[in-house]
Amino acid sequence: MVDAGQPPVPQLSAQQALPRELTQEEVGALLAGADDQGLALCALMLLGLTVDEVRALTADDLDSGSGQLAVRGASARKLVLPGWLVEQLAATTSADPQWPLFGTMQGESLAATEVATRVTYVALDAGLEEPTAVTPEALRHTFILHL
Repeated sequence: MVDAGQPPVPQLSAQQALPRELTQEEVGALLAGADDQGLALCALMLLGLTVDEVRALTADDLDSGSGQLAVRGASARKLVLPGWLVEQLAATTSADPQWPLFGTMQGESLAATEVATRVTYVALDAGLEEPTAVTPEALRHTFILHL
């Protein structure tokens, strides 16, 4: 029986498939086989960032002194990064505070498709099974499952 004073509960029309979950061994291989930028991209997604959050990061968001990264957006937060990741990001960061951490030579943020492509290339280089299923969403899903 539906209460006339309550809005109806939304129903899902079809169950969506969840992204692939990586094993610890796969995560290790992924990070071990990545180049510097691929390593940083994958590490940030394995820390829970979305593609849009990674694309929005600028040099000003990295506080290398405290080892923190300010993530802007709907779920704004500050993350304490591992020392090696702080060093790597700081070494490639522009003096311009608005320069994207992951961008083109012209100072534009990478397109979402480019981020996804780079993650897939890292998975290919690492020799993972089904590398095309290793997406930014799969990395974030792996982070969420291992909280």
